[in-house]
Amino acid sequence: MSNLATISHDAGKLIAFALRPRQTPWTSTEYAELLRRYEEDPQFRSIVDGVTEGLGMRIVDATRNGFFLTATEGSPFRLAADDYKQNMSAQERVLHGVIQVAIAAFSFPKADVLDQDDTVAPAHITPTKLAEYIRKFAEANAASSPDEVNADDSAERRAWREALARALTMETSGGKESARSLTGMCRHALDFLEIQGLMRKLDEENAVYQGTTAYRIRLKYHAAHELLTLMRSPPAPATHP
Repeated sequence: MSNLATISHDAGKLIAFALRPRQTPWTSTEYAELLRRYEEDPQFRSIVDGVTEGLGMRIVDATRNGFFLTATEGSPFRLAADDYKQNMSAQERVLHGVIQVAIAAFSFPKADVLDQDDTVAPAHITPTKLAEYIRKFAEANAASSPDEVNADDSAERRAWREALARALTMETSGGKESARSLTGMCRHALDFLEIQGLMRKLDEENAVYQGTTAYRIRLKYHAAHELLTLMRSPPAPATHP
């Protein structure tokens, strides 16, 4: 194998490590060595960058914590809505979007901790706590402007209405949490992030999750969202004349 072919082979291995959600440099010495090489070897870095771009991906960050990629528009690696959850209604898609924003706000209530390189651990989160957190925002939104709730048909308003319409918790005939309840939807969202390596499950029995380094880094570069800023602030209590 020629030198260029060897370098290209190793570049592919680094990208492959990045595409394995639960793989980290802390659990693989080979991954850690490839990251060091990416930092120190200009030729290797150039080939990695070129292959990454050709695959339709963008490098979000490359540090001792890992090689983090995001798929660009049209990339075969870009997740579709059905990859997240199949056969969702329009209302469910909007509400699941709010749930993902709420997970970010709950995990990192202060934006500046995203830059602190894991010196501040993300908050522990459960489906029940997350559902209650979202319900409080929906109730506060409805109470603060009741005349606008039905008149305003923005995506955000529709999400709040859907959150209020959903049962907070509901058991199936088998005694499990229904996937149609707000708590069940929150569990699906957290489980999906755990599969993607963005959450770790700390307590299986009590369904306690915590964001990973990969989650913090992705939020750092993709979390400029008005709703996220809003949900980092406690909902204002309703005022009555």
